[in-house]
Amino acid sequence: MTTMRESPESLIDASVGDGGPTADGHRAQARAREATGLESPAAPDRWTVALRHRVAGWTPVAQPPATPPALVRYATRGAWCADYAVGWRRAGVAYVLLVGLPVTAVAYGLARLVQTPAGLGPVWLPGEVGVAAGRVERWAAALPHPPPLADVTAGAVTDAPTTHRRLAGCLVVAVSAAAYAMAWTAARPGRLLAAATLLSMLWIFV
Repeated sequence: MTTMRESPESLIDASVGDGGPTADGHRAQARAREATGLESPAAPDRWTVALRHRVAGWTPVAQPPATPPALVRYATRGAWCADYAVGWRRAGVAYVLLVGLPVTAVAYGLARLVQTPAGLGPVWLPGEVGVAAGRVERWAAALPHPPPLADVTAGAVTDAPTTHRRLAGCLVVAVSAAAYAMAWTAARPGRLLAAATLLSMLWIFV
């Protein structure tokens, strides 16, 4: 005499009749999912979906920040000055070596320092060893590349499982945004001069 054993999946099928699942059917489905580990993941709330959509569509946040080798390439081979303006070119290279790269390294190091405890260390892209020309550019290319702020926001805030993790993620995003802004400002002397002028005007008139 043979007996048929019911699997948890068969309980789900048996609980659904012609008229749709009843209350007992819902309870049977829940018990079956718990028994098999088939519990469906919770859908993201409306705030999470709206924030992810808003962040992903904003270009300054969706694009990764400038990398150190990009700063060196712009200073040495960029079209910001004429080819015959050797003095200006040397001044730009000196600025990047003395100001741009150190500030960028400190800013990105601070961003990575706060992002790593939030589980965002793997999203940093590895360096590009051996693909750059020149000693300084090769050194800059070997540094890790920072992720876009949209990825930081998604990993630290929108995908956080609890409210406390989201609040901590907001702090991570704020520090990362400030670090990225500091690197962006120091990348070119014109931006640094404009920021210094704005701060001086605020200090004088406010």
